Amino acid sequence: MMGLLNSQSLDWDRVKYGAGYGEELVTLCDAGITPSRTVSFVSLVNGTIDDSRNHSIKHNINLIDVAGDDFATKVAKRPDAQVSFADMGEDLPKLLANNNDKVFFIVVDPTSDLAIYTREEENPDRPGTKNSVTYTVPQKNTLMRFLSMLRQEENKKIMEKVSALHIIVTKSDTLADNREERKKKAKEIVQERYAHILRPLKELCVRHHINPTLKDNAPALFTFSLGTFYFGGVFDYDSTDSDEILNVIADLTRGQKKLTAWDRIKKWFNS
Repeated sequence: MMGLLNSQSLDWDRVKYGAGYGEELVTLCDAGITPSRTVSFVSLVNGTIDDSRNHSIKHNINLIDVAGDDFATKVAKRPDAQVSFADMGEDLPKLLANNNDKVFFIVVDPTSDLAIYTREEENPDRPGTKNSVTYTVPQKNTLMRFLSMLRQEENKKIMEKVSALHIIVTKSDTLADNREERKKKAKEIVQERYAHILRPLKELCVRHHINPTLKDNAPALFTFSLGTFYFGGVFDYDSTDSDEILNVIADLTRGQKKLTAWDRIKKWFNS
């Protein structure tokens, strides 16, 4: 989300919805600092993408950022319980229930299959105090639970409005300097670690007519990096990967012609 909000291809609303969260990410990106963790709620940012082929066309979108680490810790705490979209944020089911076309991106971290999350939780022995609790969650477990959730009958109507479902391998700057080499290594990692997830994921896409223009309805694979990183975790932002993701979203959404000054005058007279 940090990279997308800093792209010049996106014009987003800095007043409504998750504007405060968005501004915080932009400030951190300008300073070349990554946040320590995703905020523990669902955040929505409203914006428009300029069509890369016709700048008189704009694409209205809502970007929804889901706290994946919260979802993972809930999976770890309740290994035998069924998970739902509400486990990814209590506002998420309501956001996804509308009739808007949707694009899902599953983000995979290639640096480790084990994700470590630390949470401050209520101490059952001393009410009013909190303990620091650490959870170690295999990324493949989280992905399998997420896939199972998408296949639930209760989510059928949501899935019928999903026009595309893709995989993003993040932190791709750790894989190689060359972007083509990054994509090659990212593909190898996904096929090696998550092969057992890819087949049912393709079947899900076929069942709900997701990715209809791609071979076998298979999800596309994208690599993502915020830019060039240096010692200490600071970075220089590069919008290349962010622009690519935004272009993918624009290609999957219906565009609208921007109103000219004369269009606005006519609209005012007719209102």
